[in-house]
Amino acid sequence: MEYILPPAILFLAFLIKLFIDQAVELPDFVSAVLELPVDIQFLSLSFAAAIAIAKKVESSFGLLLFIAYVIAAIVTTIFWRRSIGLFDKEKLVKCTLLGILNYSISVPLLVYTITLLTNISQ
Repeated sequence: MEYILPPAILFLAFLIKLFIDQAVELPDFVSAVLELPVDIQFLSLSFAAAIAIAKKVESSFGLLLFIAYVIAAIVTTIFWRRSIGLFDKEKLVKCTLLGILNYSISVPLLVYTITLLTNISQ
């Protein structure tokens, strides 16, 4: 359940932001797909904050984890902005590669924080 619920919440937020009170066109959909790694990263950052304040975790590890996730959030945001710029310039191959890179950063970090939280709560 711990690996299903967080992605389900992200998917729900993705759908709500995309479809509520607007007609969706292809550029809107692409923009939302490119933005999703940022949402994933900030969910991971929230989990990292929870880990940092957990009593069962050494405070220096929690603080370093949190700082690393803040840096990852900044990098993910930069990659998202640049991928949107590439999409607007119709540089679709570079846009796609940057989007894939962004997902390859954010998804494993989410899995890692879920794993840490699961281990802490046991």
